[in-house]
Amino acid sequence: MNPPRIPAVSSFSSPRALRFACAVVALVSVGLLFGGCQDASSSKSVPGENETPVITTTIPPLGMILEPVAKGRSTVRVLLGPGDSPHTYEPTPSDVRAVSGSLLLMHTDRHLDGWVATLPAERTVALAPMVPSSERLAMPPGDGTDSTRAGHEHGQMDPHFWTSPVTVRSILPALADTLCAADPAGCTQYRTNAEAMATNLEALDVQIASLLQPVQGARVVLSQPFFRYFLHRYALEVADIVEPLPAKEPSPQQISRQIRRLQQNGARVLFTQTQLPDRSARAVADAAGLSTVNLDPLGGVEGRATYGELLLYNAQRILSSLRPEPTPASQR
Repeated sequence: MNPPRIPAVSSFSSPRALRFACAVVALVSVGLLFGGCQDASSSKSVPGENETPVITTTIPPLGMILEPVAKGRSTVRVLLGPGDSPHTYEPTPSDVRAVSGSLLLMHTDRHLDGWVATLPAERTVALAPMVPSSERLAMPPGDGTDSTRAGHEHGQMDPHFWTSPVTVRSILPALADTLCAADPAGCTQYRTNAEAMATNLEALDVQIASLLQPVQGARVVLSQPFFRYFLHRYALEVADIVEPLPAKEPSPQQISRQIRRLQQNGARVLFTQTQLPDRSARAVADAAGLSTVNLDPLGGVEGRATYGELLLYNAQRILSSLRPEPTPASQR
């Protein structure tokens, strides 16, 4: 039996990371102690017809995508809770226990939640690479003042694909194929569910497009590159991004340049996100005379627990922030 991957303890510098590494070692040691005498035929294999497989994923939106496809066959478990950011998250000992026995550990990609590589999962699958090339957005360039580009450091593809229902629909065939390969007994259910979800996503796309039609063409600013697929789909222009590298605050010189650009580019609103600090973004917005509106790309809370709820919540906030103010009767 090949033991799971164990992160090297010497590579962890923080106390929390060191505790995590020790927990992995302890849990794996117990597994080897009690499972070492089993023969190869008793090791984990594809689930049977009457078994309920468990699929573990990292962030709530991926859970919202997986649950309708797995419905009636598998249980979906999400590691991150509301308010957690995949950019800054550190796996915990409970995450090690959560992935134990999972059919699959599914995440976004190695740039956004690549920390899953430290978890002893039997099979790990990234969803972002399933996006067809025609649906992909490249990461935006950095400030342009040095040789580091956001696209290079964080991967050429923007991994936040789940913010567009059309892009999510585009991965459903590959997602169903992946689930069928891991769990052949549930293949018919997965494919039937994927087809139903594709229909629902088409309807959701039409609903959001109609809702946002009055503000098409508006120019907006993002605190980080977290909602670009949505904005691109519904014809809203991203005029600037305060932090092109997520979770990395810009320098005072970069902020000064951004303020000057924003004062001239016609944007009215700067969108921040719930899961990351917005100090720099708010400072830029205040200096440039922009209003700030908080969006939620991850959800996982009441009212944003399903994929449709999450996107419609954000669509309503975007509409409210960009809708032209009514002209007073005295000026008509």
